Amino acid sequence: MTQRGACPLCGAPLEGRRRQARYCGGACRAEASRLRRLLDGEPVDGFTSIGDRLGRMTPRNRTERSDGVRAALETIGREA
Repeated sequence: MTQRGACPLCGAPLEGRRRQARYCGGACRAEASRLRRLLDGEPVDGFTSIGDRLGRMTPRNRTERSDGVRAALETIGREA
């Protein structure tokens, strides 16, 4: 099986997921949805900006996910 890529948020491989999968699972798919809504100017879970959301993440989550979030913003920003 050839490698199809990685989750744009966390970098996990998408191998073993359905062919059309964009994210490694529900948590990353939900986070992508939250980020899209924030990009559209809609408050989400008390956050009003992506910077606010990243600023309130725990240090461990911030370190693990912020690079992926930054890289994914372009990818998820205008997905249907």
